[in-house]
Amino acid sequence: VVSLALFVAGALALAAPPAGTGPRYVDDDEFYEHIFDKLEELAKVKKPLAHKKLVAKRKPGPANVALAKPGDKALAPEDVYKLAEKGVFVVASTFPGKDGNWESGTYASAWAVTADGALVTNWHVFEDLKDGEVFGAADRDGNVYPVTDFLGGDKIADVAVFRIGAKSLTPLPVAPVHAEVGSWVGVISHPGDLFYVFT
Repeated sequence: VVSLALFVAGALALAAPPAGTGPRYVDDDEFYEHIFDKLEELAKVKKPLAHKKLVAKRKPGPANVALAKPGDKALAPEDVYKLAEKGVFVVASTFPGKDGNWESGTYASAWAVTADGALVTNWHVFEDLKDGEVFGAADRDGNVYPVTDFLGGDKIADVAVFRIGAKSLTPLPVAPVHAEVGSWVGVISHPGDLFYVFT
């Protein structure tokens, strides 16, 4: 009886909140398929930066983007997530297969550094590319935008800055100094096909 009561209480706690309240549910499989379906559509009409142009532009160097300034107010973790999730993206790739169909490539986390479409990810995302591989990026609402330019970065630091065809993004600020040892750190990312996980 005690086990059943605990199970029922747990089930009630996990029940979906009323519409418009609580966190939004992400169907990871559906989100994954949606990203690559939309990216394939963009690739077919040649919206992303062409593979050869991407390879030619993929050079280390300053990205020359204006950084958003950090706020001066400490935020609770739940407030950090609410504010930051709009600026977090999934950068993904697709490439033409031998049978003529587009294949799903890699995907990784990225974040908006400017409102006019500049995003940051890891440099290694753009290495070891397949022939014809092109990229796009998806936001939390499932909008998928083509990668239109490679702006620069640092291969040793594993940082790449690129541009997508989107405007009015929510840029995440960059602190002007290093965090102190022992500082609280939160990460929004997409580990193991689980999207928008907050750790």
